[in-house]
Amino acid sequence: MKKALVIVSFGTTYERARRSIDAVEHALAQAAEGYDVFHAYTSSIVRKVLKSRGEIVPSLEEALEKLANESYDTVFVQPTHLLCGNEYDEKSAHRICAMRGDSCVAASVNR
Repeated sequence: MKKALVIVSFGTTYERARRSIDAVEHALAQAAEGYDVFHAYTSSIVRKVLKSRGEIVPSLEEALEKLANESYDTVFVQPTHLLCGNEYDEKSAHRICAMRGDSCVAASVNR
């Protein structure tokens, strides 16, 4: 059984802020023993700037599509968003999985 954890952040183009995201991802990866760990950014602007610098970071949709194509059968999505907003709501894993017809488990922010 292939298991994955996708850590989803808004993203950043600043190296100093990136170190904070990396630290959170590292801690979550250590806690997810037995899972392949991936990350995704919800901000299309951040992804575009990073792409211009030669760094490709997938959106949540792209990450989930890749995992489906690679036959992962268990995928947990862990958002790092501290506040619910447009990026969180529109990019929710539940919405994406429902559109694909897949089941999905995602941590959520309490409102």
